Parts: sequence; C-alpha cells; structure tokens
Amino acid sequence: MTPEFRSEAEQLALVERKALRLPSHGRLDPVQLASAKNVPVIPLGELRWVPPEHVHRLKREDRMAFSAAAVVIEDDALIVVNDSHTPQRQTSSIAHELAHLILRHPPGPAFGEFGSRTLTPKHEEEAEWLAGCLLVPAKGIKATMLRHGHSVRRAAEHYGVSVGLMRRRLAQAAYVAAGA
Repeated sequence: MTPEFRSEAEQLALVERKALRLPSHGRLDPVQLASAKNVPVIPLGELRWVPPEHVHRLKREDRMAFSAAAVVIEDDALIVVNDSHTPQRQTSSIAHELAHLILRHPPGPAFGEFGSRTLTPKHEEEAEWLAGCLLVPAKGIKATMLRHGHSVRRAAEHYGVSVGLMRRRLAQAAYVAAGA
C-alpha cells in the first residue's frame, strides 16, 4: 500500500464524516454511515432464510469463522454482521465492509470453488486501512488524546473501538504524519 493511498484514505474518511456532520474527534456509528449510503446492515441472527443450524454454528460453535460480509447485487448492497461478536468487533467489521464499498472494490464471491478465499490481499489491506481511518481519523487522535489527555483505553472507549485498533491507529497516524 502506497503512502499516497494512506494519505488519501485519511482525507476520504474526513469527507465521509463531514457528510454525516461528524467532527474528526467524534464517534462514528458505522450503521449510521451505512444508512446514509442506503446500505442496510443486517445482524446474522435476523437472516430468516438461512437455516437456523447454520446461524447457530456461526454465532456459537465457530464464532471466528464469520465477522461480516458485504453482499452486492448489481447496484444494491447490504452488510451482514455477526451479532454474537462484541460491539467493538461489530463496529470494526461493518466499517471494513463499508470501506470495500466506498473504495468501489469489485464484488465477487468470498470463496472459490474449493473454499479458498478469493479476496485480494491488496483490497483487504486497503479496506482495513480505510476502516481504521473512518473510525479513528488521525486528526481525531490528536484532538482526543493530546488535548484531552486520554489514555489509549479511554480513547478506544471514546471511539467505540478495541484497544488493539486504537493502538494500531496511533501507530498508523504517526506513520502518515512522518510522510512514510
């Protein structure tokens, strides 16, 4: 991923936030962003057409197998999220899927003929980076942590993300600020 993409993603995140009238230091609700883009977010547990035993397996027995997916048919999209995950994980997962849509990554099957993933590493890396920028913009980190003296844990709570994601964004923001 190029330094140019990283910088552009930071700017794109601020544009998306501005459209919601949300400051860089405010908490982004990715469901609200999805709604503004006419992308419904459906919890896995509400998929009535999926056999209950499959939903049960993904929510209880094999929770790590599925976090979220953007389903695109022609010009319409929806996001399915595993509602058995923590709120922070769901927030991150929804933002990641929205990032794919915002970046206009071409839709395709998540798995190939023999169950192998078909998503490109480049697209996954870009979506992960933009998702972090959407949830915790570099400008917001400065406002939240420097001005208000928040700890990493407190900043994570402020943004509604995990401590791990907050630490990652701190490192990424420093990387972008250094022009790398």
